[in-house]
Amino acid sequence: MTDVCQFQKRLEKYLQFPCLLKINENRSTMIHLLERNRKEVRLSIHKMFLDAPENVIAAIAHYLRGTRKNRSLYDQEIKNYIHINLERFDYSHLLNKQELLTQGVFYDLEKIYHDINHQYFNSSLDLHLTWFGKRWAKNRSRIVFGQYLTTLKLVKIHRMLDDPFFPEFFVSFILYHEMLHAHVPATLDERGKCHIHGRAFKEQEKKFRYYREAIAWERANKDKFFK
Repeated sequence: MTDVCQFQKRLEKYLQFPCLLKINENRSTMIHLLERNRKEVRLSIHKMFLDAPENVIAAIAHYLRGTRKNRSLYDQEIKNYIHINLERFDYSHLLNKQELLTQGVFYDLEKIYHDINHQYFNSSLDLHLTWFGKRWAKNRSRIVFGQYLTTLKLVKIHRMLDDPFFPEFFVSFILYHEMLHAHVPATLDERGKCHIHGRAFKEQEKKFRYYREAIAWERANKDKFFK
């Protein structure tokens, strides 16, 4: 019996009615209910779920039935599983590298990245980089300084940081933080809660040479760049 058939059998045990499956390798929508009627459901689901544990299978069945009892609990089961398993899949080959911009007006992400990779990771990381966003956005109350996209192995740093107002040690710290996500993946605790910034992550984060200076600078200046 194939993995798909096994998964279908396990899922239908909880559903108590037939489920037609389409296995996908999407990078964003991992589960999508295509159709549901009184006789069956049609589901598009990422292949990472084929070997999911029983609690996740039960959560998917709950989602498909549309029942609301303990809905947030079951939703969290699925989200946690996705967070933990994203690192198993590498879609970085789909990136259009010509669209990645690393040379800024004031800072060169590529240079900072190689320095950090050598100093803290023994040059073991193989990641892609790019600036994103506008240097001076109108609404700066919701800006995220950096992002790490696991399946693309891509670190994105907000273009607002490409300014001499932001000291190089702070820009380096933001880049180090995002690179650290590739080195210390998310974990589940004994209660099944997902921790993106768990204990191991925070311990590694403090090893950055200018950690205290970066935290102190952000606290002292946040009112100037968050409006």
